[in-house]
Amino acid sequence: QSLIAEYEALLGAFALERNPTEEALRGAYRKAIKSVHPDLQPKDVTHTEGSEAFLKVSADYERLLELKEQLEPS
Repeated sequence: QSLIAEYEALLGAFALERNPTEEALRGAYRKAIKSVHPDLQPKDVTHTEGSEAFLKVSADYERLLELKEQLEPS
């Protein structure tokens, strides 16, 4: 998968447009992380499932920041 395609997929996962501001990135991350935080999940979601989703969102956000730095001009 190309870096651009990966970047665009991550932008879509966070419901962001191309070249988002730092504020938009942080806001999208906070919204996503809150929706999967293990302590905020309904009782029918296991702690392990919640933790895995939490870690995936965190990893996706870190990767998005890396790709943004590589692909978008400052």
